[in-house]
Amino acid sequence: MKLLASTVAVASLLFSAGVSAKDLKSCIDMDHTWGNSCSSSESIDITLTNECPQEAYVRLCMEKTNGDWTCRSRSELRPNRDVTFYTCNATGETKFAACTGGYKECGFPDP
Repeated sequence: MKLLASTVAVASLLFSAGVSAKDLKSCIDMDHTWGNSCSSSESIDITLTNECPQEAYVRLCMEKTNGDWTCRSRSELRPNRDVTFYTCNATGETKFAACTGGYKECGFPDP
């Protein structure tokens, strides 16, 4: 039984090491609009549109004027669809990533 468990663990490790997420950042369009949310001209709405041929995991972080970051993600953004994220008191600085995997597969760190 221990041999079976060890074999399964090693096979799982080898399989996961060979799996990598594809970077999709180049086919995700990002557009922004100031002042549509929070009843404030310092709010920012950012729309991400998936122009990739497959679903994408997207993560967007937006810096606030106090130095904090607001991060949002969508796990299955389908092709030709969009999602809009917003934050209040924004600086306009963003960090963005997109890939075929999820949070851990893509390695998106918090700012």
